[in-house]
Amino acid sequence: GGYVIAPPSRHRSLHSYHWRGFDLTVPELPAWTLDRLAAVPPTPRLLGRPDAPATVSDAWARSALTGEADSVRVAPEGTRNHALNRAAFCLGQIVAAGALDSAVVETALLESALHAGLGEREALRTLQSGLIAGIAHPRLALIARTPQHQHPTLQQPDHELGLG
Repeated sequence: GGYVIAPPSRHRSLHSYHWRGFDLTVPELPAWTLDRLAAVPPTPRLLGRPDAPATVSDAWARSALTGEADSVRVAPEGTRNHALNRAAFCLGQIVAAGALDSAVVETALLESALHAGLGEREALRTLQSGLIAGIAHPRLALIARTPQHQHPTLQQPDHELGLG
């Protein structure tokens, strides 16, 4: 982590920094930098075959992912880190059951955390901690793969309802 000072930054004396002897010619970015900036990130996906019919558990897992990501995105200042940890834990439980891909969860929650104003380093640490803890305590029981679909069927235990 570096520290960048540029106009119109203010010094602690309350005076503003200003350019001195600056040539306004901006150098061109190297080709490798432009390539990385232009690259389209892979689209996150849920586990399972794309041609397999959606099940109630697929819809539930997608809904859980969307709901938890939204809760992180709108978390008020002072609660954002806790909201991220809780969401990562809850979704980690679903990842452990095989209903969500951990990369999908990480991508969605990181984007929400950054949007909420958390720093990337803090968000990644909290996210990883919550996911690891959630994966260690699965919420759903993976019970069978039907031979005709080879798609996981998930059943929620009677004593656990929702993500609460």
